[in-house]
Amino acid sequence: MRWWSLVWCLVVWSVLPVVGGIWAQSISATPEEAISKVREAAALIAQKGDAALADIERKSGPWVWKDSYVAVCNGNQDVLVAHPVLPDRRGTT
Repeated sequence: MRWWSLVWCLVVWSVLPVVGGIWAQSISATPEEAISKVREAAALIAQKGDAALADIERKSGPWVWKDSYVAVCNGNQDVLVAHPVLPDRRGTT
């Protein structure tokens, strides 16, 4: 009975890093996903203008996913104009 417990512990300890790695990958956005989301957000802003900013600021919207989010800055004025995680930062540099 004791050797079976030892084998079970070894199996669990050898599987945990693999499962943990798969889990970590599923919650981390890939660079490709980030680029795709930024392009989608840019297209939305090009289509809707400033009206798109309210959509981007929704925490439950498509712009917040896994461990990432899309925020929008006005590069000409160096001002944050939309931030879904920290909306109180809007208007700051």
